[in-house]
Amino acid sequence: MRVGFAGLGNIGALMAWRRHELGQDLVVWNRSVAKAQAFRDAGVPVAASPADLARRVDVLCLCVTDAAALDAVLFGADGIAEADAPPAVIVDHSTVSPEATRRIAARVREACGTAWVDAPVSGGLAGAASGRLAVFVGGEDEAVAQAWPVLTTLGTTVTHLGPTGSGQVVKACNQVIGFLSFAALAEGLALGSRFGIAPRLLATAVAGGFADTPVLREWTRVIDSGAPLIGPALHTEAIMGYLGGTEMPAYDSPSPTNLAKDLGIIAALAEDVDLRLPLVERMRALVTEMRAR
Repeated sequence: MRVGFAGLGNIGALMAWRRHELGQDLVVWNRSVAKAQAFRDAGVPVAASPADLARRVDVLCLCVTDAAALDAVLFGADGIAEADAPPAVIVDHSTVSPEATRRIAARVREACGTAWVDAPVSGGLAGAASGRLAVFVGGEDEAVAQAWPVLTTLGTTVTHLGPTGSGQVVKACNQVIGFLSFAALAEGLALGSRFGIAPRLLATAVAGGFADTPVLREWTRVIDSGAPLIGPALHTEAIMGYLGGTEMPAYDSPSPTNLAKDLGIIAALAEDVDLRLPLVERMRALVTEMRAR
């Protein structure tokens, strides 16, 4: 089976590289050519366009920023839908709304007959590099079965949750839990700092108790290693700074943009089913305030 991968951003590149390391027959494409150079140097073929990628593979994986980016790579000039021999299945690792997923899947099926599997992930850069992601899968049984050997390279927790869009529903639920976790971590660390307890020492103190979460461990790893602030560690530090616990880091990178996008998806889903999520509502307002600061 030949696998294509389009979208070599921070996590996408690691997911694609993982597949290369496991010996999968891989072809990649990225909008900015420079991000594909490491793959070219390693002997991985780099397609000239999304359409070129689509005609060369059996299963094509996508990992892009949002629904607009999906539309561009699928239906734009020289897009995937223009391939004369499209892949059997497209696996989308992007995080978009279930409604957008169903709309795009139907359009792809009509345009080129390709099946669609939504498979957003969680686990961060470390999980992507090591194959320890959680993968939330939506799609029809036959399409999921075709994509399964590709999906199981990404993590040990790969769950088929139902028809198209189901993976995106569970990704939104995952984000509710994760986002509120780093907000709670930031508030706890900020409170401790007001009483003279250094955030890193407080993290050591609560490790092993019920507050010992993956978010706490990721924040600790980043702080100890001096790695660049990204994802949960960035959001934790930013909220602490906003609350006055520490100096607030710059909050104008893609991470806050993606956080705001995902919170919007969650809010829309809750509204669709007439469910109030007061903590999410406050978090969404907080992120808006922080990004405007």
